[in-house]
Amino acid sequence: MKWVVRWGAVTVIAVVVAGGYAFGVFDESAPGRGCRGSGDRVRGLEAAVTALGLPAGAAPDVPEQAGNGGGAGRSGPVTESGCFDDHSGIPWVYAGGAYSGPGPRERIREHYRGAAVAAGWRYEPAADEPDGGLCFTRTVDGHPSLLTVSFAGYAPDSGGYRVEAGHSADDSAARCHVPTITRY
Repeated sequence: MKWVVRWGAVTVIAVVVAGGYAFGVFDESAPGRGCRGSGDRVRGLEAAVTALGLPAGAAPDVPEQAGNGGGAGRSGPVTESGCFDDHSGIPWVYAGGAYSGPGPRERIREHYRGAAVAAGWRYEPAADEPDGGLCFTRTVDGHPSLLTVSFAGYAPDSGGYRVEAGHSADDSAARCHVPTITRY
């Protein structure tokens, strides 16, 4: 009798777990699951940013403390990457970094306009970019993504800028007029 009850309980648990996976309840990549399972997406975005290179004379500003994958020990175009989930909405998967500029902003913009278009990004001019930043859209590994270049401060030669490629974990449409999270 004991064995029948135990095997009955094991069977019920197995059916519940199998059903959970079948309907996405336990699937890490299912919508609404936060940042779990976002590693491949992060690596795809890292490759997309790395393909752009850096303008001559640009230097990465590697963050002191790494958060959500962080950039400790990195020295290339990608100094930060991960998934940002503050539980207030849809998680944001990203890769990018902050840099010290090599001169006038127009030189930085020229570099990224040329490199991004050559890598398949579509330039989306946005008149409401007060800092003179750039925004591009493209599908990265099947996910609609944004690429943004934003500048620190409003002076034309303030020197600091940030490049970030990212997308929503739920694969919602990527639009340049949507405000992006800026981390300096």
